[in-house]
Amino acid sequence: FDYQDIEDHAIDEPILMTDYTGYLHNWFANKDVQTNAFTDLDRTNVLIIGNSHGTDTHNALRQNAHLFDELEVVIIHHPESNLWTSPQYQVRCFLGFLITMSNTCEGEEFWTRAVLETMYQDADVILFSTRWSWKDLRALQHIIPIIKSDGKTAVITSNSPEQPHTDLTKGDTPLKNFIKAHKRLPDKAERISIERMTFQNASENTTIIEVNKKLFDIACKLNPELRCLSLKTIVPYQFKLPAAPMVAKNEHTININFLEHKLQEIEKYCDVVLIEGAGGLLVPVEEGLFMVDFISIFNASTLLVCPSRLGSINDTLLSRYLLEDKKIPYVWAINLFEDKDSFAEVSAPFYRNDFLTLQENIKEIANKL
Repeated sequence: FDYQDIEDHAIDEPILMTDYTGYLHNWFANKDVQTNAFTDLDRTNVLIIGNSHGTDTHNALRQNAHLFDELEVVIIHHPESNLWTSPQYQVRCFLGFLITMSNTCEGEEFWTRAVLETMYQDADVILFSTRWSWKDLRALQHIIPIIKSDGKTAVITSNSPEQPHTDLTKGDTPLKNFIKAHKRLPDKAERISIERMTFQNASENTTIIEVNKKLFDIACKLNPELRCLSLKTIVPYQFKLPAAPMVAKNEHTININFLEHKLQEIEKYCDVVLIEGAGGLLVPVEEGLFMVDFISIFNASTLLVCPSRLGSINDTLLSRYLLEDKKIPYVWAINLFEDKDSFAEVSAPFYRNDFLTLQENIKEIANKL
């Protein structure tokens, strides 16, 4: 990259303040940086397979094409390619392409079968650059013999270095303030100090997404194979409107078979899968389908989590009545969260202190389930 150009942008436009954001600026400035076909069959054609790591490798080679005159590089990418939000192709999906000529990956279509088949046929080298998961590695041992038998060379890269970077486009940040004051990018020692300040500030403004990521990271430390799971596997349906699924989904259809398939994928890596309901037992999902129906659909044990807030007794009794009316065995417990300081006086006497709480009885709850 032209780092002087990046520095000039960083000083003139405080929105672009690191080599990484400079890279993004360069990436979006080059609208033709990703193509879906080789243009010169006389050169060595390199087809890159991988997710955002592969995108970085591809873009680095493309933007420095003058150093690699003998190569042409393309990558299997989504037609609506966007570095942050578009679906990412995975090495494990490439095995499906080789066997069945499938152009889908994790439910998303990547161009057409004919386009992918032409890309593969015209390639001399298949370069695998991705954030490797166990699924990818298992697929790779079947992929390599196939592409070798097709007369192609395989190149495998390790994971790209992953370093935290911060979105500095909003508000004041230590790095933005430094550049405004000094009219230059910081040196290495200054960067370390600034990064420490940046993450200290970020830790004081933790978002729900960060909390969820932290929870998932903890789970992955205990079970590294969970890294094989994508967000779309864990949360197969995602809607923008914070409403009951039947309302939020608009014209979409909630496919039970699709959900069962995703559950089976997760179960490969877990001894226990916790399925969290949304809202309450009678939240509508489709016409005639309610959240409570998933208990029998997934043949799941049932934990009814009841609130501790003022007025929650009615909610708890209605939910318990529904489960008992449907003859669904269940364990119930109270989440001491809202109005927890007054719960002992306001609600606990009704239950005659005969209840479990998530905070104090989690082992007993697990044993009952």
